[in-house]
Amino acid sequence: ERQKILRRCAVLLALDATMTSLRIVAAGRGRTMSLPKIVDTVLQLAGQKSTVNIVYLGTATYDKQEPYLVQTEGYRRLSQCQVVKLDVSEAAQKPLPSIEAIQATLEAAHVVLVSGGNTLYAMNRWKELGIDKILKSIAGSTVLCGGSAGAIVWFQDGHSDSMDPTTFLNVDPNLTEEQKKDWKYIRVNGLGMLPLLCVPHHDVTQSNGFPRSLDSDAMMLHDPEQLCLGIDENAALVVDGDIVRVVSGDDIAQCYLKKCIRTNDGYDVVAHAASESHKLIPLVDLLQGNIPWDDVG
Repeated sequence: ERQKILRRCAVLLALDATMTSLRIVAAGRGRTMSLPKIVDTVLQLAGQKSTVNIVYLGTATYDKQEPYLVQTEGYRRLSQCQVVKLDVSEAAQKPLPSIEAIQATLEAAHVVLVSGGNTLYAMNRWKELGIDKILKSIAGSTVLCGGSAGAIVWFQDGHSDSMDPTTFLNVDPNLTEEQKKDWKYIRVNGLGMLPLLCVPHHDVTQSNGFPRSLDSDAMMLHDPEQLCLGIDENAALVVDGDIVRVVSGDDIAQCYLKKCIRTNDGYDVVAHAASESHKLIPLVDLLQGNIPWDDVG
């Protein structure tokens, strides 16, 4: 009980002016960011502007062109959206922009859209270049969004597939089909805007054969005090200042708040599901685990 009280106090102290001015759209996969309902949500958060400046950070997919085209399609086709592709990975064309130029580009953005891909690589690369600090500094004034890795980065931690060898910067061309499936999910630190464990692709079993929903339950047991947010592939959690809601890109996908409950034998994980039909809730209630979503076990 004492630990619960201390965690609640920490959450309340963390709700500073920056956190309560956050605007975040965290989706379950990268391409979901181009679904019409998700695009509309991002632009609503950006406000009524004749031109919406969107900066795309494709670091997690090594700045490849195809993920950029897929994940920004819904914005590039709109006349009011101006999309800038900011390449900073080791695979990007040299020379890279200076850190001053990177900062100026990000500070001028109304929206920063982070790609899906290898979260661990993106976080390490941003820290190497100092981009992590820039993203934290603009958190209160810019819409922050993305799917999969692009969702995880806004959270304290993420349940990540970054050990999938097919997602590495330099993929071994001699990998067998068995080797491509021989990997485990890992916990990756994000930028910490939202003090939760983020699980994208919550409704999916990936190439290693383990469902993200069940594997993340096991990960939670290693830190039972941390709350977890699961996001189905076609859903998104939307943070608009001190209010939180769920958007479903296909009218079916949901989000899940998961927490560990102490039992006589240790801990069990319980999940509460939310769809678009659920009402808006205060951000502080989400961060404390006190939300009126449906109990799914």
